[in-house]
Amino acid sequence: MFDVDFDGERLNVRINKKYYNIILKIAEEARYSEYLQDIGVMGLPPTKKIASKLMDMGLRFNDTARIFSDALRPFTKELSSLERDFATKNIIDFSMLAPLELRPYQKEGVLWLLNSERHLLLGDEMGLGKSVQIASYLFFSRTMPALIICPASLKLNWEREIKLWTNCKCLVLDGLIPYPIDGLLEEYPVVIINYDILGRKDGQAVENEDNRIRAAKKLAKPFRKKIIHPSGWVDVLKKIKFKNIICDECQFIGEKARPERKA
Repeated sequence: MFDVDFDGERLNVRINKKYYNIILKIAEEARYSEYLQDIGVMGLPPTKKIASKLMDMGLRFNDTARIFSDALRPFTKELSSLERDFATKNIIDFSMLAPLELRPYQKEGVLWLLNSERHLLLGDEMGLGKSVQIASYLFFSRTMPALIICPASLKLNWEREIKLWTNCKCLVLDGLIPYPIDGLLEEYPVVIINYDILGRKDGQAVENEDNRIRAAKKLAKPFRKKIIHPSGWVDVLKKIKFKNIICDECQFIGEKARPERKA
């Protein structure tokens, strides 16, 4: 379902609880507005300024309103007043990161992350600073403990960025033998682990299951394949209520057969 449509005279915005106060404020500042209570829609003037605010909130424009979204798309490098009056009712003051400074598109990425309440895929191209945006998101949201899963070659890079942008210590996990970490999370609120050691299937258990299935097939007997779950660090980590789980290079979990995906 789309959030914004255009009837030729007004931009009609479906009101929900998440954006209720922000849409009311936009309506108060507009030249005119009309609230259709029976269908829960706010009618607003079709101006570029208002459309920009609605786009920055992440609202979806249908085909009738696409003329506004298409016209504004080239200018998304400039942040709107959403930066000052954020939907979560927090004041996002990027100067708090000083002397560090985000690029304009990175600020947009951080606002998008903070303003979303669902699973997210940050798809910026390589080199545009996805780890910086994630670190800044953690700095402003303070939603920790957080778990970062990445290739082994990127663990130190993640540790460096988290320390630089959040001033938080990271617990970098190594080795195949897990140990309890619950008591360490207050000092190390960000945990970093690589896919390779997250979880592995027991080789002997896999071999025994293969032999059992071959024997059943040879005797033409029915069988049900036993699921062998990976074990290792995943057994420790799944007991912790992480507020954020971040998967870098998430193609590693794209193949169903990979133990990393099952873990």
